Amino acid sequence: MPQPNQHKPCPPKSEELIRAFKYYFALGTPDTQLVCLLKKHYDVARFGLSLKSIKRWRKELGLLSTRQQRHDINSISAAVDAIRAAFPSRGANTITKQLRLKHGIHVSRKTVSLYLQLVDPEGVQARRQRRFVRHRFYAAGINDIWAQDQHDKWGPRFGLWLHCGIDPFSGFNNWMHVWWTNKNPRLITKYFLDAVRELGAIPVTTQSDPGTENYGVANVQTLARHELDPTLADTLQHRWMSKAKNVKSEANWSVLRRDFTIGFELLFEED
Repeated sequence: MPQPNQHKPCPPKSEELIRAFKYYFALGTPDTQLVCLLKKHYDVARFGLSLKSIKRWRKELGLLSTRQQRHDINSISAAVDAIRAAFPSRGANTITKQLRLKHGIHVSRKTVSLYLQLVDPEGVQARRQRRFVRHRFYAAGINDIWAQDQHDKWGPRFGLWLHCGIDPFSGFNNWMHVWWTNKNPRLITKYFLDAVRELGAIPVTTQSDPGTENYGVANVQTLARHELDPTLADTLQHRWMSKAKNVKSEANWSVLRRDFTIGFELLFEED
């Protein structure tokens, strides 16, 4: 018996389909998964894309796999050095992803790791000596909790005060802003409302440190939840977390400090 879709023609190479094809490929999606993911971007009742067609399209579009690109430590050196200029502490795994996403270079993590061992053996050893402590965090799903927090490390030195709001379930930053202050409750509330308008949703609960700058978000969130669900009357829809307990936001800043700020602090100090 012939397989379903066996004789269907390939879909037209529309702009949307090609854009989706390149996007999934840049994420490192294997061909077998591309077959399924691309079905959302064409009429499956009329057209079909087989694994063989996917490979042919990749070749026509110049989207070569890691093995086909055949990169070595010499061919990736310029791109890796450019990344390390901005992010000196970035490791092999993150650099491999950025090479793929930003430079179109598909290379194995092993090759990147080998290059880093040659040019920055001290940094490689320092990253290996890190000790991670695993913690358990529970969230029911997307928009269950929005955790927010401020970051003051750049304030005294550069006059830059950061604030972020993150969805811990997905790890998505609903906002990440830098301004001359992060203590104004009206400003923080605006960050929250701008994210709500952009995403078209509010969380079940918001969460923050017990600082006065977060009072506006707590009040707006509670009022909105009461309007949507009257049974929540007389309840606070915001969690006040004691010091070092707002773990997801703190982890967010930890990643930023380890990966992002080192290179930019060097630039700031040059100016």
